[in-house]
Amino acid sequence: MSNPIMESVSKHKGSPRLFQAIGEPVVKIWTRVANLSILLENLGVFGLAVSGVIWVSVVSFGPYFKANESNMVKLENGIKAVTLASSILFAGADVRVEPRFGNSLRLYVPRKYLEDTRSSDRKRVTKKIAKAWCTNVEKTFLPRLFIYDAGDGDWLAGYSCIRLIPRTIMSR
Repeated sequence: MSNPIMESVSKHKGSPRLFQAIGEPVVKIWTRVANLSILLENLGVFGLAVSGVIWVSVVSFGPYFKANESNMVKLENGIKAVTLASSILFAGADVRVEPRFGNSLRLYVPRKYLEDTRSSDRKRVTKKIAKAWCTNVEKTFLPRLFIYDAGDGDWLAGYSCIRLIPRTIMSR
């Protein structure tokens, strides 16, 4: 294995005297420091890569899992806002709010209430409920709102709080 410090020292004029002045132990120490810095740099890159994989996993698979109790406390304001908005927009409907991991939300509404809304207003209704959710939750894990039929569980509509993903998606 070649030593870059030894090579640079030997290229200079009068290098034997310089080498004697510096001494081999100092060169070994600097070689170890250089190797250590490369190791730390590689560990940093590896740590960032692992963190990125974990983040992508939470963003992708988080909405499939229910939120735990510690998340419920953080999401309390969002749940209250969505409950209020859905009770106004779907008056008389039995609406169920289900927070999900990664700050996403499933809203179960009877299909009749969403289908009775004019098709031009469905996006507006979805957006109003989603805004109530999105303004009250942290956006680290790209939160989304999913609206499902309360009867059979069919997906009716969705909304993403972040502009990277299409904002309003309607299935019908």
